Amino acid sequence: MQTPAESNRRSMVSAWFIIFALALLAFWPLVCAPGKILYSDHSDMLAMHVPMKHFLVHSFQQTGEIPNWCPSSFAGLPFIHDVQLAAFYPLHWPLYLLEPTWIGAAVSWLVVLHVIIAGCGMFIYARHTSLGWHGSLAAAGGWMFAGKWMMHMIDGGHSIMAPLAWLPWVLVCVHTAIESPNIRGRIRWATAAGLFFGMMILGTHPQVTFYSGLTIALSVLVWTLVGHEKKEPTIASLQRAKSLGKRLNLGIACGIWCALIAIGLGAIQLMPALEAAPQTSRASGVSPADILPGGQRVQRNFVGPAIMAIRPSGRWEDRGGFALVTVFLAVVAMISRRSEPWIRRHVWLCGILIAYAMGMAILFQWMPGFRLFRQATRMILVASLPMAWLAGAGVETLATWSDEPKRLRGIATRVVLIVATLCGGSAIRGWLQGETLLAHVYWLTLLITIPAMFWLIRASQSLTISTRMHAWTTLLIVDAVMLAVPSIDVRSFDEIYHTGSIVDGLKSVVQPGDRILEREASPHRTATPLGTGVPLALLHQLEPVRGYNSFDLASYRRYLKRIGGDDTQLRPLEDAWTFPLIGDFPIADQMRIDLLGVRYMIAPHDAELASQWRATPVAESAPTAYSLIDGGIETLPAYRVFKNHGAFPKAWTIDQRWVDHGSDAPIHLDRLLQAERSEVRPAKLRTYQPNRIDVQVDVSTPSLLVLADACFPGWKCNVDGQPKPIVPVEGLFRGVWIDPGAKEIQFLFQPDSLRYGRWITMLTLIGSVGILFVGNRRGFARETG
Repeated sequence: MQTPAESNRRSMVSAWFIIFALALLAFWPLVCAPGKILYSDHSDMLAMHVPMKHFLVHSFQQTGEIPNWCPSSFAGLPFIHDVQLAAFYPLHWPLYLLEPTWIGAAVSWLVVLHVIIAGCGMFIYARHTSLGWHGSLAAAGGWMFAGKWMMHMIDGGHSIMAPLAWLPWVLVCVHTAIESPNIRGRIRWATAAGLFFGMMILGTHPQVTFYSGLTIALSVLVWTLVGHEKKEPTIASLQRAKSLGKRLNLGIACGIWCALIAIGLGAIQLMPALEAAPQTSRASGVSPADILPGGQRVQRNFVGPAIMAIRPSGRWEDRGGFALVTVFLAVVAMISRRSEPWIRRHVWLCGILIAYAMGMAILFQWMPGFRLFRQATRMILVASLPMAWLAGAGVETLATWSDEPKRLRGIATRVVLIVATLCGGSAIRGWLQGETLLAHVYWLTLLITIPAMFWLIRASQSLTISTRMHAWTTLLIVDAVMLAVPSIDVRSFDEIYHTGSIVDGLKSVVQPGDRILEREASPHRTATPLGTGVPLALLHQLEPVRGYNSFDLASYRRYLKRIGGDDTQLRPLEDAWTFPLIGDFPIADQMRIDLLGVRYMIAPHDAELASQWRATPVAESAPTAYSLIDGGIETLPAYRVFKNHGAFPKAWTIDQRWVDHGSDAPIHLDRLLQAERSEVRPAKLRTYQPNRIDVQVDVSTPSLLVLADACFPGWKCNVDGQPKPIVPVEGLFRGVWIDPGAKEIQFLFQPDSLRYGRWITMLTLIGSVGILFVGNRRGFARETG
């Protein structure tokens, strides 16, 4: 005879097996071709995340150290500071051992792994919060295939959002800590929660981490304050108030401990990111103008996939993305069991998060942290967790609530009519405005799902309880899966990142430090032979002027604006210069192009350029490239490579008489711009690596050495072994004053934020492991059992 513990273990193993099988079935195209990459026509993973990780791994295998700096993005970026790289995320560590061309396939399989982690964690969380086996499995299916999460990862290719899967694991540990009877258990469980949350900090998009932290804090408050209200005499009420205050203090203490552990574990990523944040173009905050319109779009698109999308991001942003059956089951749970504490807690949590996404965010946009993000609708990503839990509760409700089929049919009819009104109204409105409607198989599956839902309601009295729960769980999961599965596709690495004559020709002629500017064939095409967002540049370690990354340096954006003849201030995400994807821009100041070291240009074969741009033999009649914006792999018109014979070298010196000598203030080269080019003397690049640049010069007069890479805190300079201060030149480049003679100059990127963060993370990890595994192991095992 099985003990209760053995029975619980068997039920959990069986549920995890089902979750594993569901994930593999959903990603069946990848299972059939395990060496290929998850593909969509508008994928951030393909345009940015895979190339970034390819550069990370390739550079690590070449130099034996993690590249803290990336010269292949813009004019150089603090690479390790970018949270989207997730270089320290434990599940990404195996990537360092792979052949770089396998990175895309590995990242794709990591998406599948996180879907499994999400399902297993949600099952544990649901079991912990009073749901039975079937309800927990339904909740796990609803969360792991949550529409908005899957749309982001599959349609948008936002693989950086996959570690959101750890959220239910954090909540389980936090609430177990609050409920633990002794302080040792509280500390251990809060520490475990902090470790899981630290995983999210190390691996997840910063906006998702921020919203997850808010959700965890809100859940602690809701769990503490909701569900304990009772009408009692005054004395009993006072006692209850004291008990509630004690419980609230305990919840806050556990939450703070969890946050401290998470911040300590993520310090190796957080401290460099915080160092870089003031240097970015969005440091002053983004405009809240789209919050309310975005919230209205969420209301209209609360259920299902996109009906229309003016921009590609409309397929996954500004959407609720909930499955119809999930919404129906959640409504049933809210109506039938609204007096139960766990139901009320999840209703409150879900309601607040959805209200935030629908426009309440405007009240908080002025606050630090909130104002850094413009897509407040992404709060739906975390709101999907309590919604999935309520749907699981709805499955259990329908297993026993079979006496009122008429009332259930009324609820189902209202839900269907509301969804039809919202979605149908959006479709009609868009059609009348001339927008193109998007076909999706999900709407066809509703022709089966909705009748099945009404049939189960009608037949519930003739079915056993077990059969009802099996049927509703299956219907919920199938309905949720059909939102994502039709979009799952795979392609080979070579097909996505095809290199033609242009790229091969550039690789043969480009010298270290030579920059490349690519031009679009027309205003209606965003792709070039390097791809939209120049993913091929990162793959082949070229240095483009343009690129795609929401992480940037404001100094570089300002420099590009000056090239385009625009001296106005940067307006984050409001003008063409500050969006993550740098588009084509006019060249009004050729001299600044030369200073930037732009030696090659990829332009249409018949482009009319200034005389100093001369055509090279490198050309391609019909290049193909992946287009993030236009969508898919497209064939371009004929392109040719042009060479700029007036480009400045990567490193050069100029006599002090052409600049203000002896000042550590920013240096402007206005006088140099009027001088002869012969005044510029090239310096010799001996080593050019991400973290280290060695330059050799021999000057006869006191001079300024200019390195045409972005200036950023953390770069240190030694001249003949002696430290020298770095001064900004033209608001962007690095400059160093040098004395006459032959000099060896070494630039090293050694940010203090990374060093301090590494020590804090190591100490936090050692302390956390000690808390979890040192001491009374038997007592801890008894608590976990």
